[in-house]
Amino acid sequence: MIFKNSFGPYIIATVKAYKGITENVFQLFSFYHIDDYCFHRLFLFSVFAMFEMNVLAELQTSLKDKWCSPSDTLHASKIPKALREPAIITGYRPVNRSWNYYLFSMFRLHNETFNVWSHLVGIVAIILVLLNLSETYGFSGNKHLWPALTFGICAIITNLFSTVAHLFHSKSTTVHYTMFLLDYIGVTFYAFGSGVLAMYACSTKTFYEAWSQYYLSTLVIACWFSYIVLCFAKCIYGEDPFNKSKKRLQVGSVVILSVWLIAPLFERYKTCFMQNGCSFSSLNHITICILLFGLQAFFFGSHLPEKMFPGKCDILGQGHQIFHILSNLTQVTQIRAVVMDMRSGHSDHTDPAFSELLFYGVLLMALSISTFLLARKFTPNS
Repeated sequence: MIFKNSFGPYIIATVKAYKGITENVFQLFSFYHIDDYCFHRLFLFSVFAMFEMNVLAELQTSLKDKWCSPSDTLHASKIPKALREPAIITGYRPVNRSWNYYLFSMFRLHNETFNVWSHLVGIVAIILVLLNLSETYGFSGNKHLWPALTFGICAIITNLFSTVAHLFHSKSTTVHYTMFLLDYIGVTFYAFGSGVLAMYACSTKTFYEAWSQYYLSTLVIACWFSYIVLCFAKCIYGEDPFNKSKKRLQVGSVVILSVWLIAPLFERYKTCFMQNGCSFSSLNHITICILLFGLQAFFFGSHLPEKMFPGKCDILGQGHQIFHILSNLTQVTQIRAVVMDMRSGHSDHTDPAFSELLFYGVLLMALSISTFLLARKFTPNS
């Protein structure tokens, strides 16, 4: 009776709204029937966020009443400015509590709960995908799956660092800076893994022969530079979360890095365009990844839909939450693209060496940690 009177109507309405999305998400997780996938349905995430705000507002109010006491979360005016998010008004955790408080807050409802669990689920999804690949093909005897293994490890690092950042950053301003400087290392490794996939699984033979000797070294430099810019933006503008310069620097650095990441893919589209009988539909598995990257950038940088509906997305429906979902979907889709190109024989011309991939991954981690330790000296102590 309690469920029927309080949660029932809201959950049923939410489930109905997500029904069409869920069907397509399951399609996206499949390694088959790429041509059956409808690109435009991905935009249902944003459509739902914009047109079902009343449902979200009522649902999160009901959840708050059942899961939280009024003292559990705070209004934005009650926490340091550096910890606030644009258009997120309530649901903030109090500062200066014990580490255990923030650890176990993952089981309570606040404005970071979904961000924590979405990437925890992402870690599980990537592990399951890698285990499936190992059982189906085997990593040890198939060098063309080593880029997928490398990317999977990078994706796990990305999701793990993100989970830790969203879980603990509310402890204090100092911890907030520290956690998100670590989170940016995860972003850097996601870029590195994506570049490895683009070069060793999806590139053309012409591009591979021209750049294979230099690509990994330049990729590490590009990723490291992007991390430096992310740290600079956080350290300089982090005290004001509403500062547009910070967001421009962060998004801009990632966009510029993305140009190098997908350079091997541009060559592939160009080759297909110039060949008679080659249809762009044969590249749908790559096109989906690029579209998802674009959607990630949009929701990360725009803070929509919460800016359109201040206060109604505090718990559910934030642009950053949609960004997390898209990130998980993109990671699985990228691995699927590798499998499809391996099956078709497109990646036969590449010769990845796992020891080389590991070396450059360790080098990037060393550079990132060194930069992190330096950047921490420029963060506030409070």
